[in-house]
Amino acid sequence: MAATTRKAEVVLATAGIALSVFALYVEIRKEADEGYEALCDFNEHMSCSKVFTSDYGKFFSAIGIIPKDSILDLPNAAYGTAFFTLFLARPAVTAATGAKFARKLYLGLGASAVCVSLALAYVLRYVLEDFCVVCASSYVVNGGLFAVAAADFLSGGGEGDEVEANPKPKPKPRPNPKGGGKKQQ
Repeated sequence: MAATTRKAEVVLATAGIALSVFALYVEIRKEADEGYEALCDFNEHMSCSKVFTSDYGKFFSAIGIIPKDSILDLPNAAYGTAFFTLFLARPAVTAATGAKFARKLYLGLGASAVCVSLALAYVLRYVLEDFCVVCASSYVVNGGLFAVAAADFLSGGGEGDEVEANPKPKPKPRPNPKGGGKKQQ
């Protein structure tokens, strides 16, 4: 991965973590105190806390992928925090899995995030009839991470390609049967 691409990825992932942590904070505060008004609550139709505390604040259980009230029924922001952290951990993932696999993995993760963002944007607009600045910002971050992953995938990677998981050992040079001190490869 090129250095400038990695820097963009780190900035976007860090912004995503900040948005996700803020969203978790707002959700926890709002559940503890219904009178709490978050910085992102502007009016009746522009309220992030309304969105975070709705059924769709736990999107995967709201659409039936995860059973409601199971251990995996977490707020979207919790999944977002883990997702963005995974992008920060890309060098370690690349070292563990190899550059080719990592490029495919992150392209898939980015594409998945865009799909989920589109679904959540639809819910936000047409089901909840609300606008959430934090949500929209996370959709932009997801789109940016997908663009970075796509650029890295299409470029073939660049730096780090020499890092492959379980690399094949190089053959040892064999002595020349004719002598002369030269070794064949």
